[in-house]
Amino acid sequence: MNNTIKNSWRVRKLLTSCRNLFQKEDRGYMAYFYHCQCGWSDVVVTAHDYTPLYCCEVCANEKFIDGYLVDKGGFNLHGADLVLSYMCMPVDNGFRSVAYIDVPIDVDFMRKKMLFTRYELAYYSLYLNGKSAKDINIDLKNIDLENTLASMIRKYIITNYEGTIPIPFQNDKEKSAAILFFLAHPHFMDFAFYYWDIAPSLPKLYKPKMPVTVEEVLYYLLNDRKERTVKHALFCKHKWLEERIKNNKISVSFTPDEYTFDPQTVFVICRCIEDPNIVSRLLMEDFVIFDNRYGYYHLEFRKSHHLYLHDFIWFIIFLKSYYTEKQIANLLLNIEADMNKWMDTLALAKHFRGTIKKAFRRVKLTVKSLHNEMIRCSEDKENRKIQNMKFSYADIYKLACSKVNDLEFKLPDTGLELSNWAQSLHNCMAGYAYTVLSKETVIYGIFRNNQIVYAVEIYKNCMEQCLGKYNQEIPVNDLELIDHWFEKSFQSS
Repeated sequence: MNNTIKNSWRVRKLLTSCRNLFQKEDRGYMAYFYHCQCGWSDVVVTAHDYTPLYCCEVCANEKFIDGYLVDKGGFNLHGADLVLSYMCMPVDNGFRSVAYIDVPIDVDFMRKKMLFTRYELAYYSLYLNGKSAKDINIDLKNIDLENTLASMIRKYIITNYEGTIPIPFQNDKEKSAAILFFLAHPHFMDFAFYYWDIAPSLPKLYKPKMPVTVEEVLYYLLNDRKERTVKHALFCKHKWLEERIKNNKISVSFTPDEYTFDPQTVFVICRCIEDPNIVSRLLMEDFVIFDNRYGYYHLEFRKSHHLYLHDFIWFIIFLKSYYTEKQIANLLLNIEADMNKWMDTLALAKHFRGTIKKAFRRVKLTVKSLHNEMIRCSEDKENRKIQNMKFSYADIYKLACSKVNDLEFKLPDTGLELSNWAQSLHNCMAGYAYTVLSKETVIYGIFRNNQIVYAVEIYKNCMEQCLGKYNQEIPVNDLELIDHWFEKSFQSS
């Protein structure tokens, strides 16, 4: 008997469709196959119009799930009482827990057996990058399947993959998250790395070639600085972090905006600021100056605007030609309050570096003033060329000029109009004038109460990017309206 099948099944088949001695004779008989959860299997042959009342000979079970509920097009067990099986396993870049049942796919009349296959009802995955994924195909009244699978995979990770670095957390969720982090970064030898913002912009930290300790990486971040005050400031700051961890006074469940230690900020400060007193003061402060998630939600936008640490370093060194290190230090301390605008400033500085070198004018050293100056520099040269451009569009794009609730979608007729939109949204949209002129891409201005509030780029009938002022994300409610407009205008056919 097979004791691994946890549910009781019944399958009905014409006797002539079963392999048996009477297979070629159609005598109007039906074969009822039964498999009980206790492991007992049986077959009952009856007349075509008779349904037997069956009771398991071993455990007296009378409840069996009809096999007709399983079909090739999907799985439907509404009203059935299921006993699920579970398993955990490694997958690419992570781990997965699965809830499944064994369902009948065929029968063996001569042996009075059913043949089974495994059918996954739900899974929950945890990946080394800290992200999760789930797919729940069935709703069970008495089981919170998502939490069950999440708890199961965390226990599996803790039991099988806890490494040589002691993890002090008692909560399974926090402990498994830390284990995943060190599985993703096997070269880290200290638990304190868990509180670092590990970004690809620092390859020696992101993918070290050999095991590294915190002390070794801190010396790397110093950029060969020899001043004792600078070393003391950095090591004291990290020592304070380690003491907080040791005393368990720090929250583990932080978001990406709450990293305790940002090595990129340290690296830039030590590379760009020469005055050791200013460097020491900055190192003791708690702030960040670079957002690795800039443009994260728009893949193509991220590809074309990706910023590296050397872009940041170049811009800080460029600013030193116009401002003192003390002024730059004050700017850095205030960046975090306006991070989106600052990252957009860096993107403009990267893409219009040559023009900025020639056209930059000294302004008040604030994020807003710098951003406005970057826009002016980027547009100064191009605006003179594009203002007299006149755009033409295919009918499909003209027809998309419409209104959805209070949002109105318009096409720019001239380069001057596109440039004015760019100034209103404080972005570099005017730089797309040539691709609009050549019909490679199409840009719509999105207006509310006759004021432009967003812009959307359509490339090959796909929504390439859609952003608001200063390239900020669009509120969910408005984004749903824009998605509805796009589907109606470009996907309905």
